[in-house]
Amino acid sequence: MSGVRTILVQMQPEERQEVTDLLRVQRESAAGRMTTEYIALAVTATAEDAIEAMRTFEGRMENMSTIYLTDSHGTLAGAVPLVKIVLAPSATPLLALAQEPLISCHEDTKEKDFVELFDKYNLLTLP
Repeated sequence: MSGVRTILVQMQPEERQEVTDLLRVQRESAAGRMTTEYIALAVTATAEDAIEAMRTFEGRMENMSTIYLTDSHGTLAGAVPLVKIVLAPSATPLLALAQEPLISCHEDTKEKDFVELFDKYNLLTLP
C-alpha cells in the first residue's frame, strides 16, 4: 500500500474525500492552487456575523483576508475584504461592503490566466 493510501485510510471520511478531491486536480490549474480553508457567509450576513465567524474559524489566519458571500444555492455572490469589515459598524450588511466588480475564476482556469487576474486587479485572494 502506498504512503498516500495508508494515510487516506486513517483519515475520517469527510477529510478523506476532501484530500482525494484535491489530489485529482492539476497543479497548473486554479483548482491545483486552491485552499479549502475560507469563510463563506450568506448574502444577508452583517459585519458582526463576519467578526463572529472569524472568531470561530479553525483554519489558518492568513486565509481570513477576504470573507465570501454566497446565495441560498451556494453560488458566490460577493467578496468582502477584512479591512472593510473591521472598519464598518457591526450592523452593516456585508453585501454593501463587497468589492466591485466581483472577480472570480473557474477551477479549470489555467495558471497563466488566473495569475493575470491577480496582477491586473491587485488581488490577495481569488474565488
